[in-house]
Amino acid sequence: MQIIGQFEIAYVHADGRRVPIRRMRNTILYTGYDLLAQMSASSTYINGLYLEYLNGVPVDPTPIALARDRSYYTGLVAPSGYCRLATLSEPSFSASAAEYTGNVVTFEAITDGTSAGGAAIVDGSTQFFTTALISMPSGADPTQDLLYNATTIQASSVFAPVPKVANVQVSVRCAIQFVSSLIS
Repeated sequence: MQIIGQFEIAYVHADGRRVPIRRMRNTILYTGYDLLAQMSASSTYINGLYLEYLNGVPVDPTPIALARDRSYYTGLVAPSGYCRLATLSEPSFSASAAEYTGNVVTFEAITDGTSAGGAAIVDGSTQFFTTALISMPSGADPTQDLLYNATTIQASSVFAPVPKVANVQVSVRCAIQFVSSLIS
């Protein structure tokens, strides 16, 4: 089985209009494989997202180390920080139509203007530049979080941070597709 993930970053306007601005592939982290095993054996599940930012101009952090874990995010200090966001309700699921060419699970989270960690988000100077899908067992305790995957925000494979625009929130969707490697 292959696991293919794609993140999509979009701006969400006050009227609910969602405008996609970036799409990129992800890197499954070492802790992501731990999480897949735990999800198979227990009630652990993906239900959150980290969105890293800098109040200033970030430097391209690629490649993301496979050993990245929550301590990377909790260790950020101003002017850096991260938003710890719960995903919206339940993830959506679409099954493949024929021969198990792919089942897709999609998770989404949206900033709300109050969910910042570390430095404060500032319209016009904050830039979001990495994101990670996580298991968030406790809404109040980030020490239990486990990262599944992460990506640097890019446009056409080039580092492209997303600026925080006034009166607009940022949406992150992650679609994970499970593809049978036995199909030719």
